[in-house]
Amino acid sequence: MYPDFRFPCIKIPTFRILLLSFAALLFIGCKNQDSDPEPVIQTIKLSEVHNLAMLDNEDFIVDFQFDQSGTLWVVAFWSGLYRLSGDEITSFNTSNSPLPDNRINDIFIDHLNRLWIATNNGFAKYDHETWEVYTIENTPLAIPRISQISVNKQEEILLGNGDVLNGGLLFRNQEGIWKSFTAGNSNLPCNVIYEIELTESDDFWISTAQFQGVGGVVKFENETIGQVLNVENSGLLYNHIDNIEIDEENIWIGYWAAIFNEFGVPEGGIQRVNPESNNIMSFFPNETELVSNRITAMKLHSDNSLWFATVVDDPGCENCFSGIGVIPASGNIVAVSALNSDIASNIYYTKLNEDNLGNMYVASEHSLYLLELK
Repeated sequence: MYPDFRFPCIKIPTFRILLLSFAALLFIGCKNQDSDPEPVIQTIKLSEVHNLAMLDNEDFIVDFQFDQSGTLWVVAFWSGLYRLSGDEITSFNTSNSPLPDNRINDIFIDHLNRLWIATNNGFAKYDHETWEVYTIENTPLAIPRISQISVNKQEEILLGNGDVLNGGLLFRNQEGIWKSFTAGNSNLPCNVIYEIELTESDDFWISTAQFQGVGGVVKFENETIGQVLNVENSGLLYNHIDNIEIDEENIWIGYWAAIFNEFGVPEGGIQRVNPESNNIMSFFPNETELVSNRITAMKLHSDNSLWFATVVDDPGCENCFSGIGVIPASGNIVAVSALNSDIASNIYYTKLNEDNLGNMYVASEHSLYLLELK
């Protein structure tokens, strides 16, 4: 297995054991949904399109994005950034570029096609010609590691951190003024930030971990933290939220699910939440009896279907395996592929994304695969 890149230096098996034990003490509970759709099993074909053979056995793909020209940018766990253009691969690292650290946690491509790169030593902006580097020396960063980064069309920057004590959000407005938001000085429920997603109205939604029973999803708008969604006020399954995606009306929430339910079993799953009406629909992939509920990655396609990947181990599902699934915009089908297709049963899928032509891809180990729903 691979290290969890959200918590450096902790191997996944160890991290899971710690988190499961921790979650048992912090258990909040989960809410059953009565109108959840029944899954329909389909197959998904994977075709390998890129293999980063230069990565060593300890390295693997963390993230990948397509820029506006269709060029593919890939982040590896240990070795930095790669640009894939046709058959040409260009590497960017601390030895050949101003990149502040080879450990990259997130990459964001803004509306001007600039790359914003979050690392363990600050962040960088790259416009394909010049670099701007921001570290603890020239910004108010409490600690150097940046877990998430997003920039809206107003040139407002929102950074997330994964540190329980000194993490939180750091925001830079249009005037260049920095503001810090933590669990201590705002209604941010937890300092551990997992994902930041930008809305069409240029606001942000943020998912957090659960710490001491508190966590959830928060909206950042008008330079402050506004709406907070959690188990207590919105019927979320858990306050520990790993993945989010945003469409015009809903927040899609994916749970990695190292949290115990009332029977002592980690459930996980996916929820689609309308933050205005508080209407919730839940999806549980392991009802197919093929894959687990433990979600490792999600991506909302431009047609409003949600693609997701699951991890191998799920103590709550005896015969579950890793797999990939789709929830169409209708919300009536969960299409899952695992043992009934060419997807290997022991693969850890780290990232899903869509290219400029609407094709879907998934990253696994050293390879990128094209996905086709059958």
